[in-house]
Amino acid sequence: MIKLDDWSNRCWERDRRRVLLNDCDRDNTLQRWIAHNGTFAEGPFELTQRKFTQQCITSDHHPKERELVELHVCEFTRGPESRSALWGLHERSN
Repeated sequence: MIKLDDWSNRCWERDRRRVLLNDCDRDNTLQRWIAHNGTFAEGPFELTQRKFTQQCITSDHHPKERELVELHVCEFTRGPESRSALWGLHERSN
């Protein structure tokens, strides 16, 4: 699950090609994300879901603040100049 870092108990959820924010639910498979390469430890990584591994979370172009993300065919997001489907871990400092 990918949970917001604002204590709101909201998680990313797949809705066709869209990624929405909904109440976190551990039993909801549409809120379960995996690293396409199999591990989050070796970044950067692509985010996808088990039954939809051909689609990755990305933006239509280079990311900007407050931009929406969607699911697109992973193969098309891997262009030589595109890194918009690559993600990394961020750990909160207390």
